[in-house]
Amino acid sequence: MPHKVWQVGEEVIAPDFNTYVQQQVVEQFPNVAARTAAVTAPVAGQPSYIDSGDANEGIEFYNGAAWRKPWNLPWGLIGQNIVTADQTGIAASIVDLTGLALTFTAVANRAYRATWLFQVLNGANAATFSPRLSIDGSESVMPAHTINIGWSWAAAGWCTFGLAAGSRVVKLRGSINSGSCSIVNATAAGRFVVEDIGPGGAPS
Repeated sequence: MPHKVWQVGEEVIAPDFNTYVQQQVVEQFPNVAARTAAVTAPVAGQPSYIDSGDANEGIEFYNGAAWRKPWNLPWGLIGQNIVTADQTGIAASIVDLTGLALTFTAVANRAYRATWLFQVLNGANAATFSPRLSIDGSESVMPAHTINIGWSWAAAGWCTFGLAAGSRVVKLRGSINSGSCSIVNATAAGRFVVEDIGPGGAPS
């Protein structure tokens, strides 16, 4: 027999009282798998809390298709690569900077930020090193820097961008306009970080 649940000004008939209550309160689960097993028919706007003690910790809402964290907040670290091997022979031809790349599943209308740090050594006197941020093969040239023979120059930078939904490849590439240079990650580890920094538009 249906349970009657009274709200202000109206009567709601809930055929399954437990499901109805589940959809109205913030339930806590030890992990995502436990939530999947317990909540078999979530509804849009339904909240849950994952109490997992890891990167999945926190509140999420069901948007009608998937569970995700609150739309109007940053979602934090997407990924980080730390590189400790040198890369030599970088010259006039643009090449991938080994290890300074990430592949991840992007969400439409989110704002992302890529940050990098590595060291460039040598090159012709007053040569110009040009780092490039590549997103799915489309490149943006970052501010170039002049280096001199024997100098070790710390290359640091960041860029914000939006992405279409789906699997995306974000990486650094680079070249030098005269002579050749090396990335000396063995001396000081190179880093490449991508973060979700908040909404870039309305939820998709």
